[in-house]
Parts: sequence; C-alpha cells; structure tokens
Amino acid sequence: LIARLLVVDPTRRLTAREVLRHPWITGTVGARQLRGVTQQMRGFGTRSNKVIKSGPLVKQGHLVRNWKERHFVLVGHALEYFERDSFRQKGSVPLREVTEVTAMSRRGTFRVATAKGYELVMQAASEATAVSWMRSITAQKNYIELMERAEVALAADRVEEAARLTQDAQRYEEYVERARRDGDDDASLSEVDEDDDEEDDEEDDE
Repeated sequence: LIARLLVVDPTRRLTAREVLRHPWITGTVGARQLRGVTQQMRGFGTRSNKVIKSGPLVKQGHLVRNWKERHFVLVGHALEYFERDSFRQKGSVPLREVTEVTAMSRRGTFRVATAKGYELVMQAASEATAVSWMRSITAQKNYIELMERAEVALAADRVEEAARLTQDAQRYEEYVERARRDGDDDASLSEVDEDDDEEDDEEDDE
C-alpha cells in the first residue's frame, strides 16, 4: 500500500477509492466498529434494572376513574409504579410494548399506551415535570429498539449497520443519563388536583 502511494506516475498511483478499499484500511475500520458495537452491547445488557428516573405522580384508575398518588420508577426495561407509603408494586409496563407517549389537555397530564391496549394516564405537579417524564420514557424506549435492531444486524454480520444503530442509540442513552443525573424535579404533588374518593383501587391498578 505505502509503495503504491509513493509512485510518482499518477497513472500507476492508487486512487483515493482504491486506498479506502484496501484490506489494511477496511480491516482497521471494521475492527474498530466491531469493538465499539461489542462495547455498546455489553452496556445494553447491564442497563435493564438501572433506575433512570423516579418520583411521585398521580395515576388515574382504569375502572374507577379516581386518582391515586403512586411512586413511579423508570428502569432500563420498564415503567413501574408502587404504593407511595409501602412501596408495594402495583404495576409494570414493559417499554418494548409502549406504542405512544403523549401529552393530554389537562395540565401536567400524559398517557402511555401499549400494543396490548393497556393505557396509563398520569399527572405530574407541573407541565415541565410531565415533559421530563415523557422525554425520558420515549428516549429509553427508542434506545431499546435501536439496540435490539443492532443485535439482529450484528448476528447477521452486518457490522456497519450495527455500528450505525448503536451510534444512534448512544444519543438516546446520553439523554437518559443526563436525566438520571439531574434527579427528580418533582418533589411535591401538592398542586395536583386529586379526587376526594378514597376507594381502594388495588384491582383497578393491575
């Protein structure tokens, strides 16, 4: 390669395209891409139970349309919610099943819909907090989808495609990490309107 690059006669000298196709170059780039993809995959495997965001939200019941305060936790693979005082888990929504995360007309309220027809309606203490939750859920969902596509590409020896997908996923991962470091911006739900109905909605949460 080096000798061909140093040839004085331009007709015998390697072109830029030929240089880029040379095994020395393609092998180095391919190895670097493979290392990067492999490293990203290892990180993906360790994120499933990592807490990304947590805090109180008011959740609307499914059958009895009253509102109950719950403690929500967004982890690597799911959005989970618990009783505020006992921290007994009331439900979990796998992020792989989420199809829609949208704001609603009521202030600070948003919904998470799944492919199975399940729907969570939640209200935060402020519009900004609701937006933060929506963005974090969406970013983590997109991260999962891209990394799973990268796994398929890598299994089929499509290293360049896998590298591109993991690079795209990394942008979502960086956003999620920033959100996690920023912590909870919703320390109080005192401004959220709640129904006076104190009926236990344990079955309604399931």
